Amino acid sequence: MSLAKIPLIVAFSLAFKRCITSPNPAPPKAERFSKKTLNTAWYTQELPKYATSMQLLAGLAEIALILAAYNPDAPLSKLILRTLLFPGGNAANLRLTPATLAGGLMMVTGTLIRVVTFRYLGKFFRFEASIQKDHQLVTGGPYAVVRHPSYTGLLISHPGWFLWQFGAGSWVRESGLWGTLLGKLGVSAFAVLVILGTLNLTLGRMSSEDKALQARFGTQWDQWASRVRYMVVPGIY
Repeated sequence: MSLAKIPLIVAFSLAFKRCITSPNPAPPKAERFSKKTLNTAWYTQELPKYATSMQLLAGLAEIALILAAYNPDAPLSKLILRTLLFPGGNAANLRLTPATLAGGLMMVTGTLIRVVTFRYLGKFFRFEASIQKDHQLVTGGPYAVVRHPSYTGLLISHPGWFLWQFGAGSWVRESGLWGTLLGKLGVSAFAVLVILGTLNLTLGRMSSEDKALQARFGTQWDQWASRVRYMVVPGIY
């Protein structure tokens, strides 16, 4: 176990919250152009609230276990260990490892990229695929590197989530949660719905976003796309 992990648990949990929380409310339905099932206000605005709450609770549970393991004979520690450890779990194994540290840093890096894109697009950044009445084509900052830099952030942060949650020393593994049926079902449902679902929604609509922007801005978009050829990974895609 490692007390040094505690501030990182807090930092990485807050980074995850910022990464998947929309900076703006959902646009009117008339401004949305994607008809995908997940392109709904519930999925993009409401689900992240539950997801971040669950992530924060998991972080608090891990912090409580780390602290309890340092003084296991105290009455409160015994209660925490009985409540938050599952069969086969060992709080002494909760620690920073290369895998969990790399995953956490990926989450922070991806979030920072997304925060920069939030700031550059301002009120035009929406989690729902849409074009507003007074929409402007932003081509500076990260948008001078790739056309969908916020999705670049997701490609970094979300694989990092898997490393942070499932790497050796992580709460999911070392608490014994993953060894239970309900734990497997709950964590898997979260991963599919929140992590993989978000990647599927965003990466799957890049072409339609490009087409919508091209239709709206015409030559201006064509000139930008000729300068910025790649969608999410410079020099690759």
